[in-house]
Order: sequence, then structure tokens, then C-alpha cells
Amino acid sequence: MFIRIHEFSYGQIKQLVERKDDYRLRLLYRFEMAIIIIYIIRVMAIMLMLKWPDLFPIYRYDYFSDFIWRYHDIYNEFLLFILILVLLIIVVGLHTFYLCDKQTLAFQILYDIMVINFEHYQNCLIKDPIIIKNAIELRRQNYLQKRMTIKKTIIPLFIYSRYCWLKAWFDSWFEMESFRLNRSMFIRNPMKLFSKAPVRARVYLVLFMIIQDGLNFILHLIAMFLSIYVISNLIKEFSEHYIESVGTWFIVILDLIVLLNGTMNLLQSGLLTIFAASTSSLVYCLCFNNLNRKFYSLIRNIGEKEYFPHFSLWQLQFICSEHNRLTGFIICTDRLKWSMALCQFLMVGIPMNVCFMCILIFGHPSQSEKQIYIFITVLHAFSSILPTASLAHIYNYIEHIRKYISRSIPYLGHLRLKLKYEQLYGHLMYDNLYCFTFGYIGPVTYTTLSQALTAYILIFILVTNFYLKNFHI
Repeated sequence: MFIRIHEFSYGQIKQLVERKDDYRLRLLYRFEMAIIIIYIIRVMAIMLMLKWPDLFPIYRYDYFSDFIWRYHDIYNEFLLFILILVLLIIVVGLHTFYLCDKQTLAFQILYDIMVINFEHYQNCLIKDPIIIKNAIELRRQNYLQKRMTIKKTIIPLFIYSRYCWLKAWFDSWFEMESFRLNRSMFIRNPMKLFSKAPVRARVYLVLFMIIQDGLNFILHLIAMFLSIYVISNLIKEFSEHYIESVGTWFIVILDLIVLLNGTMNLLQSGLLTIFAASTSSLVYCLCFNNLNRKFYSLIRNIGEKEYFPHFSLWQLQFICSEHNRLTGFIICTDRLKWSMALCQFLMVGIPMNVCFMCILIFGHPSQSEKQIYIFITVLHAFSSILPTASLAHIYNYIEHIRKYISRSIPYLGHLRLKLKYEQLYGHLMYDNLYCFTFGYIGPVTYTTLSQALTAYILIFILVTNFYLKNFHI
């Protein structure tokens, strides 16, 4: 569990990469994994107890099993199966981000875009609030003067004034005004793998990092409050009906600590999945979009029966090599890391989300239980939809260059460069797709996501039918 929640995305990736050889962290991660596996075995034993109580009378020795046994009409095998799926999601998250090799290209890319670029931006900041305030106010006055030239408008002046202030703040931020940022220093890109990334893309990355750290902080607070609320209710319930000895209380406290740690691990695994995938997809989309715009600007200036000038050939060479390099990053990181990780999240996550939806729609949970189910369901839905949709969007930007290649090849007088573009066009047309994949399931495209949605609906129908026949009261 990462403690510095106010800078979770940046701090977590920084810790994972820079402290990859710290044996204490590895020991901590392995200890957490062992505890989760032990609890999976424990829950499976309780399921056996509910099925065959005479053969497995665990309720005589374990207070948690006794609690489940007394209220087995509420906490049935279906809820225990959901608990196993939640624990398996935590196992997948720990294995994907923590118990793995941090020297791979996948983590080096995350370190490049989420740590090095963000730290360089912070080093280039000019922190003088008076200068910043005066400069933004000057911009706002300029925007207001443009509005005064319009004689008739339906927007009140005080509302438009606030809009102008927000517009001045964002414009000064995106355009890297000299009063806010040392522009000449920021342009010197320290990233190793994305050294050719455009400046605007790097600014967008920083803005996205700031937004996601704020969201992470809020979600961590919500998860902590929910965990404390659940723990306090459990302590109250156990103290009134079950626990009498000090030894049992000691075991209960340990279980509650594990519950809090498991909740935070579940949350942090989901957030890492969301923001690692979305940040990676953002930088790829911005870089590919920049290459496509450059390519289009070169083609637009070429007339009929003309060849590209010598200077344009250098730009075309850069576009081709950069396109191949970025797609190489995608293919390499997908095969080494993200392909099987996405497949595991999908195979465990879809049944878990379906089961939670069945409980929320057809079950009768209490108000506190309903809040917990809704929080986990929404978190998992976002941690599934946002990463996959953002990764699927990369494929659209990669394929967008294909129509420009078909239009530009007749105007390429340089034979070697023409062969390179013909080879790239052939790969885009006939080879495997340049995109991330769901392991053996297929590529991460919008077509595959629509098929996954259809599979989700079918699984929901089957699970709902099974739940209503066996567990619905």
C-alpha cells in the first residue's frame, strides 16, 4: 500500500522504478501476496463449510466462519464467490505492477512520461504569485475588450468576466507564458524514449498528471472513509454477539488491518491500471496525431506532377522512422507486459462486475453494503472501460496515416524512402494490427470492445438466471 496519496501516480511509478532493487519492498509485496492467497483459501474453505457443514465444521474454530454460518441465508456462496473474485483482482494487480521486473521497456516508458517529464516541468516553474496574477488579469482585460466590441449579447457581463479569467488561466498554462514557466528550459526534453515528443504533448501530459493526482487523492479518502465505516460496524457487531476473549480480539484486529490493506491495494491496483494505460495512450495519440498533421501539411503543398522537395524528404524520413519507432514501443511492451495483464484483468473483472450487478439489482443488501458494492462496481467499471477505450483509440491514430501514404507515394522521387513507405503501407494493410492486445482474445480495438460488451451482456444473463434460481430470496 502506497502512503503518499497526494501524489499517487507520480510517486508510485517513481518508487517502483527507482527502488526496484530494494529487498524490503519486494519482501513487503510478497508478504501482501501471501496474505491474499491465504484469505482466498480461507474463503474457499468457508464455501465448503456452507456446502457440506458436517464434513467441514470450520465454524467451531473460526469466528469469521461462525459469523457466516449464523447468517448463511444472507452471506451465501454467491457472495463468497464474489469475495474470491475481488481477492483475485488484487492478486492480478500485485503481480502486474509490484511483483514483476521493473527494468522492462513498459516501466521505462511509464517512468519517462509520468516521472521525468513531470519533474522537469516542476523544475522549470516560476513560482511568483504576484506576477502570475497580474499577467492573467492583463489577459482577462484583453478578452473583455474584445467582448465590448460586440453590441448585442445574451451572456451577462459578470458571468463572461469569470469565463475570461478561466480562459486566461488555461491559455497562459498551455502556451507556457514566460511569467509561469521557463520556456527555453522546458523545451529541452530530458525524456529518453520520447525525446521527439512535441512540446504541447508534454504540457498535456503534465496537466493530465495534475488532474489524476487530484482524483487519486479524493478516491483514496472515499475508500478510507468507507473502510473505517465498515470496520467500525464490524467491531460493534462482534463485540455485542461473538467475541469475548482477548485472543479472539487480537485475531479480529489483524483481520481488520488486512481488510483495510486489501481495500487500499484493490483501489491502488485499479487506479494504476487506469492512469498507466490512459497516460500511455495519451502520449501515443498526441505523438501520432502530430506526425499525421505534419504528413498532411506536406501533402497539401504538393501540386500535380510534382515531387517532394529536398527539405520535405528529410521531414518524411523523420515521420516514417518516428512512426516505426512508436509502433515498435507498442508491440514490444504489449508482448512483454500488457497483453497478458489486460487479458487477466478482463477474465477476472467481467465475472466480478456481473456478480456485483446481480446483487445490486436482484439482491437485498443493506444500505451500507449497497454503498460498498456501488463503490467497487463503479471503480472496476472505470478501471476497465477507461484503459481499454484509451488504448483502443491509439489504433485509430496509427491507421490514420495510411490514407496519406497512398496519396504521397506517387510524388516520392527518392527510391529508398519510397520503398520504406510502401513497406509501412503493406504492414498497415495486411500484417497484424499495430495495437495493444487482450492476450489470446484479440486486439484492443473498438470492434473487440463491442464484442466484449456483447459477451458481458450474455454472461450477465447467464449469471442472473443462476442467481435467481439458487440464491434469490
